[in-house]
Amino acid sequence: MKTINTTIILVLAICINGMIYASSPKNENPIASTYFINDFHLISIPVSLNGHDSLFFIIDTGFDVNVLDENVANALGLNLSEKISQDQPGGTIEFALVNNLELEINQVKIQNENFIVTPISQMANIVGFPIHGILGIDFLSKYLIEIDYESAQFIVHSLDSKIELKGFSELPVSLAEGEPFIYCDLQNSKGEPIKGKFKMDTGGIDAIGFNKNFIENNYIIDDNSKVQYKKGVAVGGETLGIEFRIKELSIANFEFENVLVGATMESGGFENRADAGTLGAEILCRFHWILDFSNSMSYLKPNKNIGAEFESDRSGLWIIENDEGEKIIFQILANTPAAQSGLESGQVVKQINGTNTNELSLFQIWEILRNPSTKSVILVIEGSNEPIEIVLTQLI
Repeated sequence: MKTINTTIILVLAICINGMIYASSPKNENPIASTYFINDFHLISIPVSLNGHDSLFFIIDTGFDVNVLDENVANALGLNLSEKISQDQPGGTIEFALVNNLELEINQVKIQNENFIVTPISQMANIVGFPIHGILGIDFLSKYLIEIDYESAQFIVHSLDSKIELKGFSELPVSLAEGEPFIYCDLQNSKGEPIKGKFKMDTGGIDAIGFNKNFIENNYIIDDNSKVQYKKGVAVGGETLGIEFRIKELSIANFEFENVLVGATMESGGFENRADAGTLGAEILCRFHWILDFSNSMSYLKPNKNIGAEFESDRSGLWIIENDEGEKIIFQILANTPAAQSGLESGQVVKQINGTNTNELSLFQIWEILRNPSTKSVILVIEGSNEPIEIVLTQLI
């Protein structure tokens, strides 16, 4: 007689009658639930750490570990390890370790969380809201994670919870060295079907961020592709990439056309990874997700954004915030209305279409510059003596 290991059976989740079951459910109520800031389709949740409130952490499946900003760690007086150096996209970072912290999400305390500590607060200049930490796979894999982009709700369930799955589709996800990967189908520049292994990255803004090796080996672009070179920003510093469109992309049974994507071309060697790249928030935000990393499975259900167009910036401007909160021009893309206007990187933008920029978030500015109905953009730039008005027309 074959011996069956009952311990293994009890921890395996199976799908019965549209529910996730893991042994006998002990707690059908979530462990914690909170609403999140959804600017740039990123997931920023309010948390407390060791009893200190008013912190905002990004939920980032692209990180294998939890991260705490160095300034926050110092302000909390945490006992840190000696610093370690490690290569990351964009450059080398130094980090320390801190263990056994108490994380609190919406008044629910979660004990014994470990973090690496490194400077990340500068990322706030890119997105326009504070980033005090990151919750990565080290945290997320301990639970069933539910992300409802449409209602901007982040929910933490215990692994033995049962969850209604009516209307959801299965999508296998595999963890490799703490990173979650899924397979997607796409079409290359020759019209050939290609399958790619993509890291699920809720902390990435683009729909897809291809790795350089993958686009070159699979003819994703050709001489006829319209390619725009762009800067990127990663934990280790600036990167260089390109932006273009692909004809088709399929995730599970859901198909997308004319998808605006990016590719990393220079990132300290990380552009040459063996996988296809990352699947980011511009795609992920079109679904309601349940992530069961412990059982190598995810579940997705389309929301109202499933058919939205993949809009691109039409001005050629990338605007960020400086440390004083001013909106400044970070990059001007070649062959765009902004490039033809004489604008320069580093200039302070005081108004956009009659609205003072201190009344606009970076996300609101991003939406103005991407909106297909925007026919022109009137900028007021800080000058040496008086403000300068520049009008961008013939938006691309």
